Amino acid sequence: MLTDHVGAVAPEEDLPDRAIHDRDVEWLNAADAVVAEVTVPSLGVGYEVGRAVAAGTPTLALYRPTGDHELSAMVRGCDAIELVEYNAIKTAAAAIAAFLE
Repeated sequence: MLTDHVGAVAPEEDLPDRAIHDRDVEWLNAADAVVAEVTVPSLGVGYEVGRAVAAGTPTLALYRPTGDHELSAMVRGCDAIELVEYNAIKTAAAAIAAFLE
């Protein structure tokens, strides 16, 4: 799911929580596939991944094992999520390209 705020330098426009939620869910519902970086635990990303899986949307989760965070068994144990562990951006990019073929 493409969200404009990912990697943005400037803060997101001043939208109320409901508007952000509804906009992001609309993007999620329109997505043909979802790619999520799940190394650092995030309730928002988990919510989006869960909605994608429930909707039957192909979902790729990228996880960089660093020792700082262990991946949730809920993600690791879900057969509907394609999980790729990576240590370099090049590896993650190749996994994304293969997933989207």
